[in-house]
Amino acid sequence: MCAIGALMGPEQDVATMLSAQVEELVQADEQGSLDCHRLDRYEYIMPPSEQTKRTSHAHPIWLLQTKLPLIWFRAFCGNPYVVTDALKEFGFLVNAYWDRMSDVRADPHFDKHRTSPYSDWHSWCQFELTKRLLHSIFILSNLLTAAYGATPALSAFQDGDIELPCHDNLWNAPTEELWKERISLSLYTRQVSLKVGVTQLMGGAPNDLWKNGPHIFWSPFAAVVIMYGISIHLWHKSQILLPISASPPFEQTQDLKSLILDGAAEALSRCHEHILRARDAQCVPWTDSEGPLLFNCCSILRLCHLRAVADVGILGVALLQTSPPVITQALHNFISTPPQRNAIVVKAINKTLEGLVLPCTIGGNYLSKKTAALTWSIETAILSGTAVSLTIGLFLMRWVHWMEMLVKKRIELEQSEALLLNHIRNHCLELEIIEAGTISLAAGIGKYYATYYDDTWVWRITPRIATVLREMGSLCESETRISSPLNHDIAISNTQFTATWKVELDSGSLIPRLGHLDKADVGTFLYRAMSLRYFWR
Repeated sequence: MCAIGALMGPEQDVATMLSAQVEELVQADEQGSLDCHRLDRYEYIMPPSEQTKRTSHAHPIWLLQTKLPLIWFRAFCGNPYVVTDALKEFGFLVNAYWDRMSDVRADPHFDKHRTSPYSDWHSWCQFELTKRLLHSIFILSNLLTAAYGATPALSAFQDGDIELPCHDNLWNAPTEELWKERISLSLYTRQVSLKVGVTQLMGGAPNDLWKNGPHIFWSPFAAVVIMYGISIHLWHKSQILLPISASPPFEQTQDLKSLILDGAAEALSRCHEHILRARDAQCVPWTDSEGPLLFNCCSILRLCHLRAVADVGILGVALLQTSPPVITQALHNFISTPPQRNAIVVKAINKTLEGLVLPCTIGGNYLSKKTAALTWSIETAILSGTAVSLTIGLFLMRWVHWMEMLVKKRIELEQSEALLLNHIRNHCLELEIIEAGTISLAAGIGKYYATYYDDTWVWRITPRIATVLREMGSLCESETRISSPLNHDIAISNTQFTATWKVELDSGSLIPRLGHLDKADVGTFLYRAMSLRYFWR
């Protein structure tokens, strides 16, 4: 944890040193080379139940508690080589997940009023600790998919028989006496499994979760876990859509595609409704720790909308490659691929606008302070980060760029697309994300958020996200300038001047009329003019 905290600011060398020391200790224990004195010291701080069950699992739980933040640190430190090692090491946690899953398997004959099978505090704490540890591994699996496009190692339906976390008022009880008092008053001492929670939220009737009154029995942390399960489920659905989208438009395949997309859209609408109703139904205000969890649920929901309609395979190349030409080529290929155009995509774009507007609404000055990063969890940086690097930087920017290009080519947009594009432009002008006369709206969005994510968060992956956004914006701007039609005025902003130039067709050659420009600018514009000649002939 200290190594993660040291990522922020000039203490990055300390972070590297601390993580290396922890890695050395962990490897020593895995090889069985820890001396008996050190092992006894670890056992001394374990609950008695863990000491008796030590031989029933491949690794002690304290080792998993150490490996989890260590791999988390390495996965989001921003160094592509270290991140690659973390992706390889994550298999250790996946095996541990399967190894301990039977210990916290949910009761198939669920009764929410049934008392806990553990009558003593230590046994209950061990049971709840194991649940939360495994759910954290499940969350990390999803974040690796969100950040790097990795295939999910865990599935909500195949690996989701784990009981959801209990209410935080029980988990946060500081003494056994207070725990006994709270558990005697608790309405819901047992929870359903993750798989059942995902099924209820995605496929049940609208009022299934509220038929016993406006009190949802999931804790905020449990709601976050369920949203991650839905996100993974939609990732698997998106893989079904990839071959369908690439196949010829037969009636049967299009019907299947519509069925999948409509089902995903309906499920996500239910998720949004239940998140809002759960927030409004609270009898008391959420605490400082609970509020960000609801915010993260909304961030995950935006990711879910994206996964339902977009291919995110570009992320692995964008954030793991160290060669700038490779990254640029991957982004260029991504921009050149036309986005889907349908009502589901328009709805997803509308949802992702929350990720665009929210940082400006909250206050960019506050969020740009590094102290703010300490109160925002990794979902906020990564999922709000991928709401920028992926949703805005890759998905939203590409959609806006293609809509702008179609407008320049005098191709009529659908009414919903035209209204949404105008809505995005007005939002950006109102929030001062772009200026009037900006040549490319997509480039303006990317460059604005590149500055925002340059050095804001604790997690060092965000500067790499900023680099990708900035490069994406440059590609959009360059393609927009090259693709501008003949006799079309182009506003070119510069720190010292603003020049407006036209390209005219004169006796088969393109002649640019330039204002007060130096030789370098003239050469650049002449080169672009010659590119226009070959593009438009």
